[in-house]
Amino acid sequence: VCSGEEVQLNVTGASYYSWTLSSPLLNDSGPLLTLTPTQNIIGTVMGTMEYTLVSCTSELDFEYEVFALPTIAITAEQHVCTGEEFFASATASDGQPGYSFSWEIGTTTGEGNEISEVLLEVGTSNYSFQVVDGNGCETSATGTVDIQPLPEVDAGPSLDFCNQNFPVELENYTPFGGTWSGPGILD
Repeated sequence: VCSGEEVQLNVTGASYYSWTLSSPLLNDSGPLLTLTPTQNIIGTVMGTMEYTLVSCTSELDFEYEVFALPTIAITAEQHVCTGEEFFASATASDGQPGYSFSWEIGTTTGEGNEISEVLLEVGTSNYSFQVVDGNGCETSATGTVDIQPLPEVDAGPSLDFCNQNFPVELENYTPFGGTWSGPGILD
């Protein structure tokens, strides 16, 4: 069983049962013991059968292995502009090697430990990675990316110039501090 999953230990063949666990520490009674372990379960169950003239008791020692969950580390951009490619990757550790990954961003899903998607909608988008290790234990990790709008560029009205060698200053257009480029543009 994987860490944090529910385990039901059930015994039969006696009238009364008592459980003594050393890991985790626990004393309980009854034919069914339900646990949500994060470590190996080590203990003894004692069954008692009541007869008219005598009580008979037997014990069973047991150990139940609990597998550690894998952990995920995500490396991702936190901000992109709309229309740009968003990239995120995940690595796994702990648990049992032999990891398989899947991911989800918005309504898009995929296999593997990398997300590479062009994001078009402005706002915040959630994404997640899931990993299953060699023992079949599963965990997930999530993140968010902010998708920023592209700036609105206004270069003003079209201007016609004769082919003369004199400078013309282009100013008061948006966005402020933008970059002009093209034939004949000096700086």
